[in-house]
Amino acid sequence: MRRGLSLVGLIIGLTAGLAGVVGAHGVLVRSGPSANAVLPTAPEQVVLWFNEPVDPVFSGAAVFDADGHRVADRSAVSGDRQQIRVDTAALLRGAYTVRWRVLSAVDGHITSGSFAFAIGQALTAEAARPAAGSADPARAAFRWMGLLAALFLAGAAIFKAAVLPKADALSQATAEPQDGAGHGPGATARPLVPSVRLAALALVIGTIVEVALQAASLFDLPVGAVAADGRTLAFVLETRAGWGALARVGLAWVLAVLAAGNTQASAWISAVVGVGLLASFTWASHAAGVGIGAAAVDLGHLAAAAAWIGGLAALLLVHRAATPAGRRRLLAALVPRFSMVAAVSLGVVAVTGVINVWVLVPDIRSALDTAYGRTLAFKLLVAVLLAVLGALNRRRHGSFGPLATGEVGIAAAVVLAAAVLTITPPAGSAVARAPDARVLLSGIADDVGVRLTIAPALPGWNRLEAVLTRADGAPIEEPVQVMVRALKLDEDLDRRTVTLVHQEAGEYTGETGDLGAPGFWEIEVVVRRAGRRDTSTAFPLRLGEPPLCTPDPEAVRLLDQARAAWQAVRTWRETQQLTDGAGNVYLTWLEAEAPDRQRFRTSSGVEVVALGAVRYQKTGSGPWRRYEFSSPVPVEGPLYYMRDARGVIGGRAGRCGDEPCRVVLWMSPDGGAEFAAWIGLRTRLVHRLLMLEPTHFMTLRTSDINGPLRIAPPE
Repeated sequence: MRRGLSLVGLIIGLTAGLAGVVGAHGVLVRSGPSANAVLPTAPEQVVLWFNEPVDPVFSGAAVFDADGHRVADRSAVSGDRQQIRVDTAALLRGAYTVRWRVLSAVDGHITSGSFAFAIGQALTAEAARPAAGSADPARAAFRWMGLLAALFLAGAAIFKAAVLPKADALSQATAEPQDGAGHGPGATARPLVPSVRLAALALVIGTIVEVALQAASLFDLPVGAVAADGRTLAFVLETRAGWGALARVGLAWVLAVLAAGNTQASAWISAVVGVGLLASFTWASHAAGVGIGAAAVDLGHLAAAAAWIGGLAALLLVHRAATPAGRRRLLAALVPRFSMVAAVSLGVVAVTGVINVWVLVPDIRSALDTAYGRTLAFKLLVAVLLAVLGALNRRRHGSFGPLATGEVGIAAAVVLAAAVLTITPPAGSAVARAPDARVLLSGIADDVGVRLTIAPALPGWNRLEAVLTRADGAPIEEPVQVMVRALKLDEDLDRRTVTLVHQEAGEYTGETGDLGAPGFWEIEVVVRRAGRRDTSTAFPLRLGEPPLCTPDPEAVRLLDQARAAWQAVRTWRETQQLTDGAGNVYLTWLEAEAPDRQRFRTSSGVEVVALGAVRYQKTGSGPWRRYEFSSPVPVEGPLYYMRDARGVIGGRAGRCGDEPCRVVLWMSPDGGAEFAAWIGLRTRLVHRLLMLEPTHFMTLRTSDINGPLRIAPPE
């Protein structure tokens, strides 16, 4: 039972743990315009959002027309280094492809990809197919070569320091000249010297070629032209990937020099240098970007894997160098000590591997749905076989050579899978490529409750789902006509209308590509029933990120005039609808008399009359209760939201009742809220105001401005 549990624990540790050397990548999360968007006019910018910071010097994007000509390449990385913006205001009607290539500032890995969008025309099926960079077989091969060499170098050094002293002592006491075990301190380690130096050379060559391939990919150059390009030196000296490569080359040379040492002190120095060599891999892994704790776990995982895999290879080399007569005594001296080291190493591999997977992989589904997950599944099968061979090898010393050779060969296959994983976006990052984003907007259209879900609520193709309910929450049984009207407020685009299809009681669905342009939208749900007037409810909606805009002097002036005009308003009525994005909606009907008198009721049944510092309140059919405050509460209406506006820009034109209007948009001082107001061009009054916060969608409508109104205490 104990052996069975140990084997299961070993398999679990290998399965989870060998993912620990995986590095993250700069993965494109979303874009504006989104992939396959069809826009009526050219966007001012193409904006790309990445899951982690990218290197601002070695990352960029460009736009190409249908003939493959570069038409826009002036790209800039944002201050937080997670956005790339490309100026595209001069684009004409047609189809375009955005190609991007970034160097992750977290781990130094390069990723690239492309997507298409169109202006004023539809995309072909071929153009609409996005492309993303895949693992380069050449890079995978040389990464495998370098990782194998590093694991052997570190493992051989640990083996020489922790295991071989026992064999040397036995050799001095019992060995005969013909045994082939050698004489004198460190004699047993002599067969390792050529292999260590060959591995160091392989690591140096693999590292140099891998850096050349990275630079060729990053700068879009032939590999042969990399050395002559001045940017390559900057890449090596200024990036995390370059620093890691320099460290690997330097430490490999040190290990090659120390290989001839035959003292215990030199053996332990080599072991420390070997761990430092492994640290150069951790330095360029995602674990280093997570934090020092994750980096330490990753390094512990690599060191334990080296002590086991590299140590086993060293043991096999020493075993083969001995004469047949000396091998049995050599194994008797080495296997118990190595088994102890291997057992500790496997325990560390299991624990650190589980921690690494917990940090880097969000869930099983996200891992198995990606190329990373499929590679990890392959590694699982190989790891199971490796564990079985290891168990057999510990029990059958007489077959040590063949079994150990097979175990080392299978371990090399595991390292190959790990090498592929290091240049493949991990599952946690790849999931960000297709976020399950959606927005839930709830409102009240007279006596109809409306819940509208928009998914993924990004520029491009979206699915609309509407649920209609009665006042008591029951679904509306009879079929009605439901339309969703979308009006872009920050530019003059035609209103888009989508008629939803009835599915079952109270449920309606539809899909549309009309929400293709990023920006501030007003979404109106219209309910049309036979023999009754149309009812509707409206919401603000942001598609994409707010643009970086220069304030519009004309819009600033109009907003200032609206503030002044509203300060002169004496009475008004307003209706305010607020939804939190979680299905809750609050409706308020208010009457106001400046400066400090108001009467309002809410959809939750609360009624309030406020007269200066005196407040009357009741809930439902309950009694009125009187409260007094230390000072009057001012009534401001839309003026409250117009103070301290920043980033003021002008939007579309339209009509508000009997006067022309223009939309003005702005942000709060802290940037946490966005506003759009319909302002009359004749009266300078606010007729409608919309507010967006992360969990608040507000629509405010005013009416009866300066009409007859008197607010008195309740009777």
